[in-house]
Amino acid sequence: MLKFGPEGGAIRLLAEIGPDDVQFSVQDCSPGIDGSDVPYIFDHYWQAAGQKGHGVGLGLTIALGIVHAHTAAESGWESELGRGSTFRFTLPRVASA
Repeated sequence: MLKFGPEGGAIRLLAEIGPDDVQFSVQDCSPGIDGSDVPYIFDHYWQAAGQKGHGVGLGLTIALGIVHAHTAAESGWESELGRGSTFRFTLPRVASA
């Protein structure tokens, strides 16, 4: 079950392996993020209007903290109302033992 997506919705997890890094993407089918909410989406306990009671607003904050703790070379996201959101981060590749 997706908390903020439509019934029967899906999340896509993608990984693109490059010579020096791996870019990960998480795409959802949520309603998207309104432009006025952009400055706040990674704030602790913040929730978009109309989403009260759907959690405590820590998911994106925790996810961003984990990405930064793993020395992500780059991270970003995009969203379009009615079309969902995509979050991306890139991690350096390491040689296997």
